[in-house]
Amino acid sequence: MASGRVSGEYLFCRNCPRYQVVSDQKITPLIVFSFFLTGLIVLALWMMYRSIIHMEKLNLIKSELVSNMSHELKTPVATVGVTIEALQHFQALQDPQKTADYLKIARSELDRLSLLIEKVMQFSMIDQGHMKLEVGPVDLNLLVLEAERCISIQIAEKGGLIETILSPETLIVKGDHTHLLHVLINLIDNGIKYNQQSPHIQVEVTRDGNSAILKISDNGPGIDSAYHSKIFDRFFRVPNGDRHNIKGHGLGLSYVKEVVQMHKGHIQVLSSEGKGSTFIINLPLTDHDSK
Repeated sequence: MASGRVSGEYLFCRNCPRYQVVSDQKITPLIVFSFFLTGLIVLALWMMYRSIIHMEKLNLIKSELVSNMSHELKTPVATVGVTIEALQHFQALQDPQKTADYLKIARSELDRLSLLIEKVMQFSMIDQGHMKLEVGPVDLNLLVLEAERCISIQIAEKGGLIETILSPETLIVKGDHTHLLHVLINLIDNGIKYNQQSPHIQVEVTRDGNSAILKISDNGPGIDSAYHSKIFDRFFRVPNGDRHNIKGHGLGLSYVKEVVQMHKGHIQVLSSEGKGSTFIINLPLTDHDSK
């Protein structure tokens, strides 16, 4: 009959021809190491899963961006082509009024195309860290009037109205005139593009202590409060309502926020679904105006 000594340090098998002695001190590190390796494998699989999901999301965003961009590029090009064809082959040149109307349409579509290309180029420069501000004094009252002129044809096409409320005093900020102008145009354009009725846009310039305030309000569909913190993210588009039918890239508001922050300002949105939106931009006034 097999027998053996039992202690806290040794294990043995009575039915085996020879005793199988295993040290507890040798098994414990192996068990710990196996759990450690299992944890690493689980972590690696989880990170791989997250990477796959992220890549699929990026591919979907890229596909939507290319599709929307192609649509928006083709539309003005096709419109200009039809306009030129009308001028060439339908004797519109014999009618000064028709000529003027066709040229106005072509000019509007080329402006839209130019704005689209400018948006993409500006965002690319921001993304690569190459965008430089050409800083100088910018009169916000004059800036608002210029934005109104740039957008007037587009809002007239939808039977809308843009209302400007200027400050009684001259408000000067230190910044890049072109980029600040495109910030205003982007916000006004959104108020027109996503509006299912006749758009009514109001742009107001006021002063609050040492800061200038720009308020851009619209009577559009509004934005649910759940998305207020996300609308300035790159490529984000509000995923509800009829707004998916509107071609866009999710770049405009991201660009707006980047430019405002580069001017040491900040932007916020006040909106609720069905009640329009108000974007409020706060920019520091120059030392001369802040005294």
